[in-house]
Amino acid sequence: MSVINEAALTATLAKDEDKSMRRVVMASVIGTTVEWYDFLLYGTAAALIFNRLFFLPLIQ
Repeated sequence: MSVINEAALTATLAKDEDKSMRRVVMASVIGTTVEWYDFLLYGTAAALIFNRLFFLPLIQ
């Protein structure tokens, strides 16, 4: 009987490990997406808005 219980325990642990790995991967994907979106917004704002705010005397 213990062999069957060990197999069931191993299968359960493998399922839990797969769930945990999927959660880590999804969190990484979401974090990376937010980071790149932030980079895109700041880069666009730096090119279109911040240059006029900080370098206005040079532009005129």
